[in-house]
Amino acid sequence: MGYHNSLGIDHYPRTPEIEQFLKNIGTEIHPAGKQYSHPGTVPFQKTITAEESPLLQAGDANLEAVREDLGDCKRCGLCETRTHLVFGEGNNRSGLMIIGEWPGIEDDLQNSPFSGEAGDLLTKMLAAINLDTKDVYLTQLVKCHTPGNRAPKPEEIATCNPFLLRQIAVLSPKVICTMGVVAAQTLLKNNELLIRLRGRFHNFMGALLMPTFHPKFLLENPEMKKATWIDLQMIQKKLDTT
Repeated sequence: MGYHNSLGIDHYPRTPEIEQFLKNIGTEIHPAGKQYSHPGTVPFQKTITAEESPLLQAGDANLEAVREDLGDCKRCGLCETRTHLVFGEGNNRSGLMIIGEWPGIEDDLQNSPFSGEAGDLLTKMLAAINLDTKDVYLTQLVKCHTPGNRAPKPEEIATCNPFLLRQIAVLSPKVICTMGVVAAQTLLKNNELLIRLRGRFHNFMGALLMPTFHPKFLLENPEMKKATWIDLQMIQKKLDTT
């Protein structure tokens, strides 16, 4: 508990959605009391690499143009083991874009990001801030499932990243939520631990980017749902005021 207190985690409003989100963690949910205190927005200037620049300058009219350019992508070895190229789905006009790390096996089989148990948890997380998965746009840092579900290699991330940046440019979301350390560190070009990156907004490509934990990580480490709830509250407040 001392570790969680150091993060400023000490109370949660009692609602059915939040009780469902935080269930089975073995800790009582305390009614709201004093207000949380959070660090402010951290200025960040995205540096575009020479490889990314021509792709961003293309000025895509819509996501279909980006998807068409990806085609049956064979730009790296992941094409040999994937079932589907998981591009993304959801509300193209949403103010919130959620970016995961790479497709899990369920994502690969269903050709849909955040499938399976992780997707079920994400649905509950969004419900806790009065959103549905159809209200947001979901995608991944890397578009193809990795062998053995290993973390993607730097060259695989570098291959996909320009297309993700084009997705962001087309959607122009108000808020981006990266889920997982790989997505946060890649976009922010920052190797700090996720626990240090989360809990505050970072300026990124005209949006406010909030790093938080991936639902799959939360399934294995449910005690971190509390920290994630703080991040979700900040996202909700920002969406309501922008």
